[in-house]
Amino acid sequence: AAMAIEHPEALAAFASALRRVTSEGGQARIVIYGGSHTAADLYPSVIRHAFQRGFGDLGHGFVMPVPPFESYWQSGVHIEPSEGFAGTEPSLKRMGVEPYGIAGMAFDSEGTANAELFTEYSRASHISLLYLAQPGGGSVTLQVDAFPATVLPTHALEAHAASYDIGVQDGPHRLRIDTREDGPVRIFGVVLEREGAGVILDQLGLAGAKARHPLLWTESVWRDLLASRRPNLFIFSYGNNETDDHHLTEAQHIAHFDAMLERFRRNFPSTACLVMAPTDRLLPDAAGNLVT
Repeated sequence: AAMAIEHPEALAAFASALRRVTSEGGQARIVIYGGSHTAADLYPSVIRHAFQRGFGDLGHGFVMPVPPFESYWQSGVHIEPSEGFAGTEPSLKRMGVEPYGIAGMAFDSEGTANAELFTEYSRASHISLLYLAQPGGGSVTLQVDAFPATVLPTHALEAHAASYDIGVQDGPHRLRIDTREDGPVRIFGVVLEREGAGVILDQLGLAGAKARHPLLWTESVWRDLLASRRPNLFIFSYGNNETDDHHLTEAQHIAHFDAMLERFRRNFPSTACLVMAPTDRLLPDAAGNLVT
């Protein structure tokens, strides 16, 4: 059954963006954060396809070129198995603040590594690599289809968020990413986008993600990359993984959630925001039956 939104007036900025799509040929941009049920792109893809059928298709959006977990799947994009990249994200062993990028996940290479993806039924006319420019950073080779490869140096005097954009003819494309043995490389993801009017949705969920994890992402790197996506609507779908955190009190969970929302609001005060309640979670009872 449909559920009413408690404060629909909070979505006014997104509604205005949708009106501009139809009246002015503008764009509306959605960003979704959450746990594994979000990362699977199952319900985010339903939202993406529904809006794109009604308002225009701006492409798939953000995708991780290295599978962050074995069953990682993105509707309309195929991610090949990669070699040489190591995934890094907040965990019990990594509780310090680090530059994790736009989705809270980074992929590191100290030598040779490769990753490859291609569009299936989606299309793109603009491909961007999001990465960390850093002191001593190595080189990345980008190969789109059969075009000549581009060598991208990632060295910088100070670490900061960076992106490299490639314009291509609108249609299906394949991208291969290779690193060399000339320095460390950290990449965050790839954006597949189209020109024109319509809607695009970036699915930025991760398996095991919790509302407090964004507080461990280097704010300047995260903010600059997310600002480049020009979001009109944030959707947050956290809470399921927090049920395993028995060492935290309800008050602590609330404080973490409030701090996460405050970070987004402080950096993106004009973006609409929708918070979704945790979904039902099924566990086996003594008889082996799944119960909520």
